[in-house]
Parts: sequence; structure tokens; C-alpha cells
Amino acid sequence: MDNSKSKIVSKQTIEDSWVPIRRLLARVVDVLFYAKILQMMCGFIVARFIGGDELTAGLYELLGAVILLGIGLWIPIEALLLSRLGTTPGKWCMGLVLRDCYGLPLTFSEASSRAAAVWKRGQWYWMGCGLPEMRAYHFLMRMGDTTWDLDIHAHMSYETVKPLKLCILIPLVIWLLLF
Repeated sequence: MDNSKSKIVSKQTIEDSWVPIRRLLARVVDVLFYAKILQMMCGFIVARFIGGDELTAGLYELLGAVILLGIGLWIPIEALLLSRLGTTPGKWCMGLVLRDCYGLPLTFSEASSRAAAVWKRGQWYWMGCGLPEMRAYHFLMRMGDTTWDLDIHAHMSYETVKPLKLCILIPLVIWLLLF
């Protein structure tokens, strides 16, 4: 593979109206997957340390710390996946691959900056009654990429979603939601 950054990948225009939905579904799958890991960690803590029928204040604090630590760990985990594979489990299922403007994988630093920006501008503000999502959608449709991808000169490519991936995705989402 040619590691030189001499070949610039041209930006695609967003012509497919499914692109924002694919990106949102990919994020939802990633969040559900990671939330399931946090849920299992919290379940282990409760099963291990519960002293009776009632949860103690200390246990609540411990669970809160695990959740905050888990959110803090998501940024480097996502950055590692994006810098090594160019995708996350949700993005893989939806046929999304993230590369830099030369078509090369992101560096860990670039991927970390992007992951932090996604949390800051998107997920963290889910409390904003949908306004951050509408802003991101508008920017994506108008500019062809999200602000967090443009900040680091990254580009999302959209491969055809393969039926096998959908066969993996649908039971995975059902499992993540129900169990």
C-alpha cells in the first residue's frame, strides 16, 4: 500500500437520502453496543457488592463512576477502531468507512479529536430536544460531511449495505434493546 499522501480523495456529494439515516443508525448501534458493555459491568458490580435488598449510597456512587468512566473510555475506544479499521461495529454494519482526505486511515490523534467532537456536538447534547441532530443533518446535506469530519479533513465513504450485514445488524439491535 502506498503510504504517501499525494493522492487526494475527492469529496462525494450527498445524493442518497439514506446517508443521514445510515449514519444515525450506525451511531445508535455503536451506542447501544457500548451501553450493553456498561450495563454488564454495572450488573457485575451490583451482583458482587450488593449487601441486601437495598442499594447503598456508596454503590450508587460506584455505579455512577463506572458509567462516567465508561463514557470517558468510549472516546479512545472509538478512536482506536477508527484509526486501525476505519470503522466501528455500527459503521461496519451500515457500510460506512472513515478515511482522511488522502484516502488513508485516520491517525489516532485525528480519530480522538473526531470522537470527542461527536460527543460534544452530538451525543452529549441529546438533551437538546433534537436540535443538535437537526443541525448536523442540515450541515451534512449542505456541505457533504459533518462538522466533526470537516474539522479533521476526514471523509466518510458509503459502501452498499450488504444483506449479510443486515442479517447481523437486525438480531444484534434486538438483542441490545431487549436483554
